[in-house]
Amino acid sequence: MNKITPDTKNILTHDDAVKRKTIIGDTHYKIQLHIEEQTNNYKGEVTIDFDFTPGDVSVLKIDFVSKEVTSLILNNSEVEDFTRGNYALYLDTNMLTKGKNVLIIKYINIYDNTGSGFHKFTDPVDKETYIHTDFEPYDAHSLFPCFDQPDIKATYLLTITGPDKWQYIHNSSIAN
Repeated sequence: MNKITPDTKNILTHDDAVKRKTIIGDTHYKIQLHIEEQTNNYKGEVTIDFDFTPGDVSVLKIDFVSKEVTSLILNNSEVEDFTRGNYALYLDTNMLTKGKNVLIIKYINIYDNTGSGFHKFTDPVDKETYIHTDFEPYDAHSLFPCFDQPDIKATYLLTITGPDKWQYIHNSSIAN
């Protein structure tokens, strides 16, 4: 694999977004989250189905702020030769197949406490735990690995397991 130097800032430049858009398309996410009340960590698994068109980009950046990546599988093969930075995962594009690719990433992450990203807090008055997301303008990748830019449109399926006593509210229809 090419030597990859991870980003030192949590940004996506316009030039990088334009380049990535030329090689990535038809993107779909399956996001599975396992959350617990008494911990500051959560577990996740995301399956990213996407089309890859080879071009002048030698490294694919998958935006992701994470505590730990426990598994990365590309097209049914475990991948150990990837670079994990503080703000993204990086794959050599030579690993990708022209056309459809399936990337499965399992991870452990911590909740954000800034109000952005995936935020968890306990209300001091009612002592209840609340979790919410705020992904604008560039914070979805703090919850799950993704191509976090508005011109790479995608569908997604979200599955959550967590405490039965909690109420789960989402801004799209619930499957079951």
